[in-house]
Amino acid sequence: MGGALTGNPFVSYGEVARHMGYEIESEWDGDRIGDLVGAVSHMEHTCGNPLISALRDDTMSDQYQLVCIDIETNGLKLEDDVLSISIRDLNPDGTPTDTEFYSLIRSDQPSNPEAFAVNGITREQLKEAPTKEEMLISLRYWHMKNFNGKKLSPMGHNFMGFDKPRVERLLGEAYDRIFHYHVDDSMIIARALQRNGLLPVESCGLSNLAELFKVELKKGVLHHASADTYVCGMVYSKLLKILKPNILTRAIRVFNSRYLGVL
Repeated sequence: MGGALTGNPFVSYGEVARHMGYEIESEWDGDRIGDLVGAVSHMEHTCGNPLISALRDDTMSDQYQLVCIDIETNGLKLEDDVLSISIRDLNPDGTPTDTEFYSLIRSDQPSNPEAFAVNGITREQLKEAPTKEEMLISLRYWHMKNFNGKKLSPMGHNFMGFDKPRVERLLGEAYDRIFHYHVDDSMIIARALQRNGLLPVESCGLSNLAELFKVELKKGVLHHASADTYVCGMVYSKLLKILKPNILTRAIRVFNSRYLGVL
């Protein structure tokens, strides 16, 4: 079957249809739902699939564990070292828990004063920080202890554009062992909602969204990986509350108009 959910073994067109109140009686009907999902995804103009996010807690929570990831780096280039990483467990609705992996990571790169000014990390802290290899050992232990090896589904703010390629570079082969291929990005969701008039903000930066949703900043600051995963989880949960009813309503309207001839 075609459609935007192809390749994801945990969300079938039948599940989408049932969530929307439709019964699937044949493969042909499944293809129609696939067209619908694709149409909704394209209408939202995102590189992700908002419908997956809308259905996540109903169909996926038993398959893998949702987490939020944030990193601080020694600069904006891909080759700049990751200096700290936070991976925070999230509830199915996106709200953050206190289960978190956090680590500084030793770096031998020359200090970037601009980056250090933003993230507050000091050269003295990095001298005492774990090496990348030591961090990986701690991460594997944390993963097994808290999730018994269940794959983690990563989410973050601008995760696709910034964090994901850097985390993959940092973890190497361990990335695919720990993380599921399905990811979410709260910035992508926010921009989709903003474009459709559902989010009254000029910018979809994390600090702007935190202010909009009145999310109290943990530790009082952003640009600290641990604080950012907490804030991002809170913002993500608020975005899902807006996303779910609106995107499912839109999906039903598209289906009715295209296949049933009604609005």
